[in-house]
Amino acid sequence: MLDQHRQGMAGQMRADLQNYLVAKSQGLVGSAHNSKRSRYNSSMKSGTSSHASMAGARMDGHISIRNDRLVRNTPLVAGALKPLHDSCYVSPEQNHRVIQDNHGGKIHAWEKALQRHEAQIQSQKNFNEVVVSKHFERIQNDEGKLVEEVEMKRAKKKRFYDDIQR
Repeated sequence: MLDQHRQGMAGQMRADLQNYLVAKSQGLVGSAHNSKRSRYNSSMKSGTSSHASMAGARMDGHISIRNDRLVRNTPLVAGALKPLHDSCYVSPEQNHRVIQDNHGGKIHAWEKALQRHEAQIQSQKNFNEVVVSKHFERIQNDEGKLVEEVEMKRAKKKRFYDDIQR
């Protein structure tokens, strides 16, 4: 099973390397001074698109050949963040996918959540008050028992002393 896994990984690594070499030969990957945006703009001016130039690339690697702006502007480095100056960025107030604070459903959900939170806090407060009052009662009860035990010992000593005296 381990050998099968290794063979599968070798095939995947070979495909990734081939895709990288194809992209590098076409100028999509490479020198640090060229930005993706300038490569994109220069290819658009010359009348060729990245889709046409990568037609021979394999589809099982990490390089996408789709021709939409969201995929074109994604960084090739894994884990990199999209820069704020990117043309695809929309502030949360203007993003139609974000539910705004003045939306009726969000306001209603917020009020319900606030009610649940306050009810939970009130029940915890009541529970804590009961625990503290029972603790106080136990302390008072223990003090009463202690006083009774001391009085019983004192009375026993007095009876013993009286018995000796007679």
